[in-house]
Order: sequence, then C-alpha cells, then structure tokens
Amino acid sequence: MRVLFHTAPIRAHTLPLVPLAWALRAAGHDVLFASTGEGTVVTEAGLSMVDIAPGFDIRPMFMPLFQRHQGLYESRATSPAEADTIAEIFGTANGELAPGLVEAARRWRPDLIVHDSSATAGAMCAALLGIPAVQHDVYLESSRGQRERIASYMTDTFERFGVAGLPADPVALHITPPSVEPEGQYGWAMRNLCYSGGAELPDWLTAPKLRPTVAVTMGLTWGEIGPVERIITAAGEVDADFVLAISGYDLSKYGTLPSNVRAAGWIPLSDLLPRCTAVIHHGGGGTSLTSLALGLPQLVFAGGIGHYAAAAAIGRRGAGIFADADAIEPELFRRWLKDDAIRRAAAEVRAEVAALPSPGEIAARLGAMVAGGGDGRG
Repeated sequence: MRVLFHTAPIRAHTLPLVPLAWALRAAGHDVLFASTGEGTVVTEAGLSMVDIAPGFDIRPMFMPLFQRHQGLYESRATSPAEADTIAEIFGTANGELAPGLVEAARRWRPDLIVHDSSATAGAMCAALLGIPAVQHDVYLESSRGQRERIASYMTDTFERFGVAGLPADPVALHITPPSVEPEGQYGWAMRNLCYSGGAELPDWLTAPKLRPTVAVTMGLTWGEIGPVERIITAAGEVDADFVLAISGYDLSKYGTLPSNVRAAGWIPLSDLLPRCTAVIHHGGGGTSLTSLALGLPQLVFAGGIGHYAAAAAIGRRGAGIFADADAIEPELFRRWLKDDAIRRAAAEVRAEVAALPSPGEIAARLGAMVAGGGDGRG
C-alpha cells in the first residue's frame, strides 16, 4: 500500500502524524509526505517528502486574524467570528497548496491519503483520485466540523479540479482520551505517541532526581507576553527543581535564576517529560497530549484562544489545574504538587491512553480497509 501524508506547513500539525507513518513503514507500506515549509521536519524523522510549494510561507496569512480581532492572547474561548477567520485562512492556504499536492499525488499514485485536520486539500485530492482519505487530529480539542468550515472557503479550488465535494462520513483518527474530551469523540480512537524531534541529551537530564522535577514549556504562542518571569519568581520558593525548556526567550533579562531553576533551552518533549514529575505549560496540543499519556499532573496557563479549550478540558478532567497567570505564586505550585486527587486523575488518564489502539494497530486496520475496498468501520 502506498500512503501519502499531507500536512499544513506547520511543525505542530506535522509531527503528530510521524508515529502512524512509522507504523505504516514498519508494516511494509510505502510512505511519502507532501508538504512544504515547516512540514519538511519529517525528514529529520527518517521519512521522505516532496516539497509541493517551494517558498510558500503560511505565517503572513494569519495577519487577518490579528487585524480583525482583539484579545487573541487572552485566556478565553475562541469566538465564532474568530473560528471563521481561522477557517478562511486555512481555506486560502489549502487552495494555494492544492495544485502541488494534486501533481505529486498523480505522479506517485497513492492508495490512501492521510491528512491533518486543517489540511483539507488532502481530502479533496483523495476525492479527485477516487481513493480513501483519513483525517488525523493533531490537537486535544475536537476538530469535528473543521474540514467542512475550511472547505467552504475552497469552492474555487474544488471547481478548478472538478470535485463536487468531500465525502460525507470520512474516517477520522482521534487521539484525545475519551474521558478528557467526551463530547469530541468520533471516528477511530488511537493512542497518541509523542514525537517532537530528537536531540543530544545533557547529562543532568538523565541523572537520578533527588526531588520533584517540574518541566516548564510555553511553546511558541506566548512570545514576550507570557508569564515566564512570574513562574521563575514563584519557583524559587518551592521545594522542587524547575526546568525551563523554553526557546525564543531572552532569559538573561530576568537576572540570575534561582538555584532550583535551570534554563535548558529546547529539549524534545518525548525526552524531557518522561523524566519529570509534573509540567507547567500553555495548553499546546503536543504538551497536553504527551502529559496526559504519561500521567503527569499539569498546571496550565492558556496561551491565548488557541489553547483555551485544551486547558479547560484538562481542568475539567481533574488531571491538572487550569489557572490564570495572575494566580501564579509559590503556594499555588506547592498545593498543585501535593494534590493527590490530581495525581490519581492523571494516572487514570494514563491507563486510559495505554488501552487505546496503537498506531501499529491502526496501520493494520487501514491496510485492511484499503485491501477490502471498504471503510474499515466494521
């Protein structure tokens, strides 16, 4: 079986698909990624790709979101108008990527296309070729209805390629534990296996830990407005070690760090988090899902509207605390680290994730689906 993966040219939309691609390769199938920009990161994972739009940069396309809407870094839910603007942005991006994707697919002739939940051009391309398409979610929150919203801004692209519309009931791979997002469940459940790249690990990370170790990561969302300084100040008064796995910050402006706070720079989450006791973060999909899979108590300060839903879901499940940045103080950290109820809930979710079908099992199911000419739902 030949499987073409198509992702939006965004690192956070591409890396979650790597474990399934590996599983398909291990099962003997041919795998090729078709993306551009940050999507080329898959080559670092030993996977081949074709650049379908050399020079394409999706980042400037998000300017309308900031021009039309205010308060995007506030800790609140996304408004319908904001969600519509985001769908418009991805619809435009998909329209520009579609010609290169179609050309690559016609040349490579896949039997199946797997695409991330914002890469609707993958579903359109599969419809054009008359082959199955599988949507792979990349965030904790549900993407139900997202492809339809994006497709509504791709009418010219659909007409250009003579595609009447998307399949009414596509296969979707959902990677969020059911108890965390109970209303978001649909499609095929799959265990999330974290992949965030590789790196040479420092000796201190692999050494035995003498007291609780807390990872601190803020992704790329907060920029210079995040609560890093408050976290550093509060951490200095807590009996635990804190690892600032943060890139893109000039930490020198905060002066000398407390003795229990280490500036580590970027470290792959898949290497850092298994060696930690708990994690403080911004609600990003990779950090949230990896922490749930590992059973780590979480303290989440949502990094804007894009991460509010994940932070709220973690808080509702009891696997962590969803707090406002203004609440950062040593006592909050102490209470969180000693909370037995949070540890129990996190352990329950870890067991739940471990019981979900692995990417290897899903790869086998996809192979059977394509071989049988059905949808694999039985």
